[in-house]
Amino acid sequence: MYNNKVGISAKRVCRCAVAMVAALVMLCACSTKKNTAGVRFYHATTARFNTFHNGLMAFEQGSEAQYKGHKEDYTQLLPMYVSTEKATQTLGKSNFETAITKCEKAIKVHSIKKRPETKGNKRMTPKEKQYLARKEFNPFLYRAWLLMAESQFRKGDFIECASTCSYIMRLYATQPEVANVARALLARCYVALEWPYDAEDVLSKMSRDSLAVQALREKEQTQAAFLIETRQYKEAIPYLERSIKYAKGKLQRSRLKFLLGQLYYETGDYGMAYKSYGRVIRSNPPYELAFNARIKQTEAVTGDRSRQMIGKLRRMAKSDKNKEYLDQIYYAMGNIYMGAQDTARAVGAYEKGVEESTKNTTAKAVLLLRLSEIYWTRENYIDAARTYMACVAVLDKEHELYDEVKHRSDVLKELAPHLTAIHLQDSLQALAKMDDEGRNAAIDRVIEALKKKEKEEEKKREAAETAQRGNQSASTPSRPKDQGVTAVSKADWYFYNHNTLEQGRKEFQKRWGKRQNADNWRYSSKEGLPESASVAQDSALNEVVKPDSVIDVTQ
Repeated sequence: MYNNKVGISAKRVCRCAVAMVAALVMLCACSTKKNTAGVRFYHATTARFNTFHNGLMAFEQGSEAQYKGHKEDYTQLLPMYVSTEKATQTLGKSNFETAITKCEKAIKVHSIKKRPETKGNKRMTPKEKQYLARKEFNPFLYRAWLLMAESQFRKGDFIECASTCSYIMRLYATQPEVANVARALLARCYVALEWPYDAEDVLSKMSRDSLAVQALREKEQTQAAFLIETRQYKEAIPYLERSIKYAKGKLQRSRLKFLLGQLYYETGDYGMAYKSYGRVIRSNPPYELAFNARIKQTEAVTGDRSRQMIGKLRRMAKSDKNKEYLDQIYYAMGNIYMGAQDTARAVGAYEKGVEESTKNTTAKAVLLLRLSEIYWTRENYIDAARTYMACVAVLDKEHELYDEVKHRSDVLKELAPHLTAIHLQDSLQALAKMDDEGRNAAIDRVIEALKKKEKEEEKKREAAETAQRGNQSASTPSRPKDQGVTAVSKADWYFYNHNTLEQGRKEFQKRWGKRQNADNWRYSSKEGLPESASVAQDSALNEVVKPDSVIDVTQ
């Protein structure tokens, strides 16, 4: 019995030794220092289903995170590639770094640089000579190089991606189907870096070459991005239309259709712009994209459809689903009225949009900018001062018109108090010259307007309190006793945030008027107060009537 067990153990040891020897022989045979058909097949398969696969999964996860987290600015032309936006480049960054690491590992472990052995007396064909002139003999490894370049682009490292593409072009110079894809990616990097001359040079060289399918698709998309970057919108439309067919994913196709509508609008083809936005809506995209497509349709609408679109916008304004987009809805209404040369209704719609706005977004800034320009053109500098100061508080400092808006706001800020005083004195003098009947009628109009305003404010206040109580009763977050105060960064603190300060000052003046920094500043009239509380008696007369309650009695 004992001898039998010893025999079985010896057999197992022999089998393990044979397996180890076979594995060593296979590993030696599949070394990258050799170049045979078996070696190439082994390293191509291992690279594809091991490191490259893991890198591809990480890349797809990062791409999904970017598209889901990207915030579109529908007031501007949508970017062809979301990764060109600085705020989006941080999304999925760790996934793209993982993909780059996996590609680097696949290239390091599975690259075959040694040329295959050939018979010296055999005459080679041109195709065989071209094959032997290659610098990389792993037939799958070019995918790892291209994935690494694409990951670098998505991460926002455009310089690094351009360097990788240049190396791919040199490494695969004898394989134009690979080199041309890298060349198109290189041109895309130049567009993202805002180097139009370099991008145009690369794209012009590609036009003289015969392109494979993948290279042609990359070139079409890059050509569209280049023409949009250089404001050649009419020339970009055919390339963008073909790029929509190549786009991967439903969301990306919907985005490009929206961009196509924007290009048609910029070139004055409002009919095609209207149809393109309709294609976006029919593709059933996310709600925000579909909503903005409907809003953009109102800008491209013709005179026959104006009344129909106004009715549609009013129905949208009543929907609870669109509470956060009321400023955009009224902005679209104002645009339709402006198209019909009805400036009075347009101003009313714009003012309603500012009043109903709930967030300080780019859409609100554009709305205030349009309203300010109208007041400025009509020389209504008192209202222009109000809207320009509100616009500066929410407009992005990188906006191309920010400096001009800031300059006008500063000028009108100094001018508005004097114009308000003149307007007030003119109204009071006109009121004094009226007979009793006209004066009483003017006073009644002021009283009715104030009552109406107070009722509207009371309704809004009650609605806000009701909604707040509902939210608190639905879910009241519990705070642990030992939880400390959450740290606030310096940039988020109220007095270090310029936009918040401007907005707060505007809200204060809207509610209280212009008050001096003195005791009992809440009182418009300090008559009857103790003597110590009457520091600002000299300005009490100016505080009896608030600036926002002054109504021109001559109307």
